[in-house]
Amino acid sequence: MTSFKSILAATDFSIDGNNAVRRAALLAHEHGARLHILHVLSAEGCKPLRDWFSPTLDFDLKAAQARNALRRLAVEISGAYDVTASVEVIVGDTFETLMRASAHVDLVVIGRRGHGRFNGLLVGGTADRMLRTGVRPVLVVKTPVQETYRRVLVPIDFTASSDAAIRVADRMRGAEGMHVFHAIDSRREAVLRDA
Repeated sequence: MTSFKSILAATDFSIDGNNAVRRAALLAHEHGARLHILHVLSAEGCKPLRDWFSPTLDFDLKAAQARNALRRLAVEISGAYDVTASVEVIVGDTFETLMRASAHVDLVVIGRRGHGRFNGLLVGGTADRMLRTGVRPVLVVKTPVQETYRRVLVPIDFTASSDAAIRVADRMRGAEGMHVFHAIDSRREAVLRDA
């Protein structure tokens, strides 16, 4: 099993985002990997406040608050997972920033959905876009971290992406191993036979 050398965890400080950081910290501990925690401060999200207040003050205040929150999270995971993480706040488009930041890591870990009532329903959300267009393996965390992954289920479709998924899953698998799964849609097969 090849180890991860560097892991990027992105958080928006939502429950899912912070669960992603904790999962990344556990994986970094297991693999002896470097961990970098990133928060992207969206320029669009600050626009309403910029219209009322000084733009510099608004961004400086939000960036300082985000850096402090990341430092607290880094201290928490250091104690819980024996991992030292670097932290960074970047102002920009979340997806584009994550794509640039992920260029030199072995694994990107993000939460299932971010802040906002409708974020999980939006097609093209950050997690979805990273899965579809990212060039690095992306782990989307959906639950709180309780323990290391014992088993990994890998759905495949016999494409190059499936081969890559198996290689990444092999790096993550625990004591009980990996299960590879391929499903055939019998309704689709019936339509193809009837055609």
